[in-house]
Amino acid sequence: MKHTLKWFTNRISKRVYRDYDGCDCRHCQETVKNGLIISDETHARYMFDMQNDYYYEGTKLNYRDKKLKWGEFYDKETDTIYSSKIGKVIGIIRIKKPLKYKK
Repeated sequence: MKHTLKWFTNRISKRVYRDYDGCDCRHCQETVKNGLIISDETHARYMFDMQNDYYYEGTKLNYRDKKLKWGEFYDKETDTIYSSKIGKVIGIIRIKKPLKYKK
């Protein structure tokens, strides 16, 4: 889901989460696991710009307010969150594979 600049600026000093996008670098793994706090307007603008740059290249970062729970995964093609525990749709948003979480 692409967000507006206002979405990012409304979350300054708040933690946001991102879907696993296939990158296994330490920074991306930490962001998926722990989320990140948007520190100020400059940081909000940077995240907005990076979201759009990656989207243009075909990578959807999918920031959200809540972390997906263990067993939930996001299907970018249908823009839907699924739960493997209950086997049904639990929300509409935009992971070709489940998020990597350690128990």
